[in-house]
Amino acid sequence: MSAKPRHAVHLAEDVLPGHPDRLADAVAESIVDCAVADDPTALVGVEVGVHRKVVFVTGRVACWPDGPFGLDLEALVSSTYAGAGYVGHWALSPQVIADVDLCAMSGEEDSIRGFSDDQSITVGKEGRPTQTNSSVRVTLNNVDGRWLISGFDPI
Repeated sequence: MSAKPRHAVHLAEDVLPGHPDRLADAVAESIVDCAVADDPTALVGVEVGVHRKVVFVTGRVACWPDGPFGLDLEALVSSTYAGAGYVGHWALSPQVIADVDLCAMSGEEDSIRGFSDDQSITVGKEGRPTQTNSSVRVTLNNVDGRWLISGFDPI
């Protein structure tokens, strides 16, 4: 009978800035930054995929009240790639394929804006109610006009 180890090694994934997952996240973040710079209440829901020399962008950017703003995806992607180290000899000019809806935010969307964020938190398997789902109380704090999650407490 062998003894159980007292310590276990837990591995976590860590990828460099030029990895496709990191590039996709950085492009999406650049789109959010651009939209929020134009309109602090902008609602952004985009997905970005990177494959070889192609960047796929899909989703929606809603601004209030003036609607669409100028979004130069090619410039954002080029800047993101340069920031990840693709410069000089390693410079890439990926093709950008986009299906992004730029539009005005509806009144209904504006009414929930204080509670929306760039991520969803789901408790339980696949978000479907089960007998094993946990219940939590979420504490929100208003910081500079933005509602931010400050705590989770089991119920």
